[in-house]
Amino acid sequence: MTFTQEETRVQVLPLGVGVKLRTSSENPGLYSGFGLRYNSFKESNPIGALSKGGLGIVIAMGGVITILRGVVLDLSVEYSYCKMKPADFTINIGGLSVGLSLGYKLK
Repeated sequence: MTFTQEETRVQVLPLGVGVKLRTSSENPGLYSGFGLRYNSFKESNPIGALSKGGLGIVIAMGGVITILRGVVLDLSVEYSYCKMKPADFTINIGGLSVGLSLGYKLK
């Protein structure tokens, strides 16, 4: 906390489902996607604790490239929006994220 200099812990746990739509099966393949994400928000400090959950939306764009037989590299950009009111103020715990993942594609 800024005023008392005490430690505050914040935990955001997202859990979502969505759909990705590939534009082609060529290499590299581009995709766009959308989905829903449930965000669990918890904050604790010596004064007290609060928790809240909320449902938000996610939109995504990215590309997948096969680098070896079946091994793929996925680069994605996502924006999520989840507005909630854990106390007497409103927050958006979503935002912009960039991801890089390595995976294996089954035929």
